[in-house]
Amino acid sequence: MTLSTSATPDKPNEVVKHWAQELQAALSREKDWRKAGATLVEIYECGKEVVKHPYNILYSNTETLSPALYNSTPRPVVKPRFVQKNNALTRLAALLGQRLLQHGLDNGDPGVPEFDEMMRHSVTESLVPGRGLMRVRYDAIFKPAVESAEDTDHTEEEVEAESCVFEPVAWDDFLHGFGKTWQEVPWVAFRHYMTKEDLETNFNVGKAKLDEILPSGVSDEDGDGAASVSLNSLFSPSDAGEECQDDRTTVWEIWDKLKKEVIFLSTTEAKPWKQIPDPCKLQGFFPVPKPLQLFRKLSGLTPQALYESYRQQAEELNDITIRITKLTRAMRIRGFYNGSIEEFKDLMLQDDNTLLPITNSGQITAQGLKLDDAVWLFPLEKLVAALQQLYAQRSQVKAVIFELTGIADIMRGSSQASETLGAQEIKNQWGTLRLKRMQKEVARFSRDCLRLYLELAVTHISPELIRAMTGLPFPTQAEQDAMKQEYMMAAQQAQMSGQPVPPQPPELAAPPLEVIIQTLQTDMLRNFSVDVETNSTVDAEATEDKQDMAELMNALAQFLNGVAPIVQSGALPEEAAKLILLNLLRRFRMGGEIEEAVMATKPPSQGGEAEKAQLQQMQEALGKEKEALEKEKQAVEVKKREIQLMEKEARQSIAMEKDFAMKELQMAERFSQKQLDQEKQFALREVKMAQQEAAAFSSPDPSPVTPSNPDLP
Repeated sequence: MTLSTSATPDKPNEVVKHWAQELQAALSREKDWRKAGATLVEIYECGKEVVKHPYNILYSNTETLSPALYNSTPRPVVKPRFVQKNNALTRLAALLGQRLLQHGLDNGDPGVPEFDEMMRHSVTESLVPGRGLMRVRYDAIFKPAVESAEDTDHTEEEVEAESCVFEPVAWDDFLHGFGKTWQEVPWVAFRHYMTKEDLETNFNVGKAKLDEILPSGVSDEDGDGAASVSLNSLFSPSDAGEECQDDRTTVWEIWDKLKKEVIFLSTTEAKPWKQIPDPCKLQGFFPVPKPLQLFRKLSGLTPQALYESYRQQAEELNDITIRITKLTRAMRIRGFYNGSIEEFKDLMLQDDNTLLPITNSGQITAQGLKLDDAVWLFPLEKLVAALQQLYAQRSQVKAVIFELTGIADIMRGSSQASETLGAQEIKNQWGTLRLKRMQKEVARFSRDCLRLYLELAVTHISPELIRAMTGLPFPTQAEQDAMKQEYMMAAQQAQMSGQPVPPQPPELAAPPLEVIIQTLQTDMLRNFSVDVETNSTVDAEATEDKQDMAELMNALAQFLNGVAPIVQSGALPEEAAKLILLNLLRRFRMGGEIEEAVMATKPPSQGGEAEKAQLQQMQEALGKEKEALEKEKQAVEVKKREIQLMEKEARQSIAMEKDFAMKELQMAERFSQKQLDQEKQFALREVKMAQQEAAAFSSPDPSPVTPSNPDLP
C-alpha cells in the first residue's frame, strides 16, 4: 500500500506552503459536497433555505432514520478472542479493558460531552451532510519538578492530572488526503478557531508576537515565496461559519502519517506553530476512526449525502406542495350578483343564521326571476378536482422517496386494518434490509471509537489512575513487592517462634497491575487475544430477548442431555465439554461472570476411603435428624388429635346449651301466650256485662229486674 502524497519538507518556511497546497487539493475534492452540505444543514435546521422547501422531507426522513440507527449507549464487551484453558491473565486484562470503556462512556465530568450525545450528533451529521466524526484525545497537565543541585539546567516535568476523553468533530472542520480506501489516507487535518489567549496558552506565544499577527493572511517574511499560498484563501467567509466571524484565528492540526508527526499551522504565520512527533503512539496513528458515511461510494472517500438519492423527488414534492398552497388560497367564494338587490352586499358579511329583508322583492318576482338567477359564483369544481390530483400525486412521490431511502410504511406506524400480521412482518423485514446495513455501519463506527479510546488509555494513563477509574483492587508491582517482604518477614518470625506459617495473601497470587496493562497493550496492538465489540447500538425488542433466552435454554438442555452420558462414560474429557459449553454461551448475550463460573468449575473426584467415611458420617447424621423429625411429627399428630377432641367437645357443649336456651324460650312464649289469652277473655266478659247494663237502663218500660242467676228468688 502506497500513501498518495509527497513527503513533508524539512525546512520550516516550506512546510506551510506544502500543507497549504495539500489542504487546497483536499478542499477542491470536497468543494461541491461542502456547498451542498451547508445547504442541507440549513434545510434541516429550518433556516433560510426552508422557505424553498415547504415540505421538509429531509427533516422527516432524518428524524425517522436517526433513532432507528442509534438509540442507546453501546455496552462495551472486551473478551479473549479465543477460548483458552489457562488464560487467567488475559481474562483479567479483558475485565480491566471493559471497566475502562465503561468509565469512558460516562465519566461524570460535566465539562466533557457524553459519548451518547456525540454519537447521536455524528449519526445526524452522517444523515444530513453525509459525514459523522469523533476523535479521542489525551490531556495531561504537567507541573515542573524540583530542580536538583547536580543538574540545574535540566528540569523534568511531572504529570499533575491526566484524562482520556472523546471529542466531537464538526463535519466541515475535517479534511484528509487522497486515498481510495481509509487505509491509504496519508494525513488528516482538524480545524480549530483560537483566540490570542488560546495561541498564547497552547503555543507559548508572547504578547509582542501576538500583536504582529495580521488577519490578512500569511506574509512572505523570507522573500522566497514560501508563503505565497494563503491559508485564508482555503475557505470563504460562508464556509468558515459563525464561529470564525470574530477575532479568532484559524489553526489547522495536521496528522502526517508518513513522518509520524503532528503539525499545527496558522492562517497568519509563515512557519508552523508546533511540530510534535507521534504523540499518541496508536496503531493506526490517526486519533479518529474511519468517518461514518452511510452513503456507500465506489469511486473514493468523498462523502455524499443521502438526500442526493432522492433530490429530484424532494424538489417535485416541494413544487406540488407550493401548488397545493396556491390552489388552497385561490379556493375562495367569489362571484357577481344583481345590482338591483342591494342587500346581497351585506349578506356575505353576516354571521351564520342571519336573515336580511329585501325591499324590492316584488319587482324581482314580477320579472319571473329567482334568487339563484341573481347570483353568479366562481366555479370551484375544477379547482377541487385539481387539488385532489395534487394530493394523490404528492402521496405517490412520497412513496417513491420511501422506496429510495428504504423507509417502509410500517416504520412510520401507517398500515391498513385489513392487513394481516404476516403481511406487516414481511413489509417490516424487507423494509429493514438496507436499514440493517446502516445499523452495522453505525455499530462499526462506535466500535472503532471504543477501540481507539482503549488503546490510548492503556498506552498513556498511569496505572494508579487506571485502578481508580476501573475500581479493580489489583496491586502495582511496588505494592506487591512490599507485601511479599512483609509476608516473608512474618513467615520467618512464625518459624522461629514455632508457630504455623500464616497463609499467603491472595494479592500475591494475582499478577501486578503493570503486567495486566502490558498484556492488554500487546494484545490490542497484535489484535490477537482481546477483542472489543459493542453488543448493539439499537435496543432489541422484548420479544427478541425472550426468544433468545428460550433458544438458549433449549440449547443448554440438549447439550447437557447429550454430553452428560458421554462425559460420565469417559469418552469425552470434561475440559472438552467445558470448551464446547463456553462456545455455546458466547453465541448468546451472556456476561463474562458466567464464563468465569464455567471456567472455575472442577471435575468431580473419584472418591476415597476418607471421603466414604465422611459420606457415611453424613448419612448417619442425616438418619438421626430423620428420626428426630419423625418424633416431632408424632408429637405433632398427638397434639393435633387432642385439639380435634377439644374442638368436638366444645361443639357438643355449645349445641346442648343452644337446645336448652331454645326450650326455655319456647316455654316462656307459651306461658306468655296463655296469660295473654286469659286476660283477653276477662276483658271480653267485662265488655259484655257493661253492654247488658247499658241496655237495661235504656229500656222504656220498666219491668222487674230479673236476676241473672236462676237460683236467686
